[in-house]
Amino acid sequence: EAYMRWLYAPCDTVLVPSAATLERLETRGYRRDQLQVWSRGVDTDCFRPSARSGALRESWQGVERRMVILYAGRLSSEKGLALCEPLAASLARRRIAHRFVFVGDGPMRPALAAAHPDAVFPGNVSYAKVAEAMASADVFLFPSATDSLGNVVLEAQACGTPVLVTDQGGPQEHMVPGVTGWVCRAG
Repeated sequence: EAYMRWLYAPCDTVLVPSAATLERLETRGYRRDQLQVWSRGVDTDCFRPSARSGALRESWQGVERRMVILYAGRLSSEKGLALCEPLAASLARRRIAHRFVFVGDGPMRPALAAAHPDAVFPGNVSYAKVAEAMASADVFLFPSATDSLGNVVLEAQACGTPVLVTDQGGPQEHMVPGVTGWVCRAG
């Protein structure tokens, strides 16, 4: 930590992805006047509601009767994906039919496949296919409590898909609660 502060100290500006990251760095001794949020954008030619695909939903089998909950990104523990199991149990108790779709890959894939045998795992797909999946889902789930921005949240919103994020980290900064999605307590 001290080395990183020393490394960045001579910089006029240090660009950070979110206000949450700015605040975290400031509490760790970085100069406030040196930190600046670097806003991100989304390719709305690719990420758009019209990318929705009935054929893709059909390939997910049986989703016409179920809510599709999509996650896209690295399948790893720091992304908060362990919360999918209690979420699935809560939905089952309420008799809410659903299917998880996990786009991407990573070390947590075997555990997720075991916990969600009915889930769809397309693996790593092209940029355009990620947009198609996001636009075709009913909800985009991003349970990470540690992400500094979560660009996938912006991409899902551009697709018109409601997003579920935690109240920690950068993704919550881009939410209009009840309009573009919901902010939930982390964990």
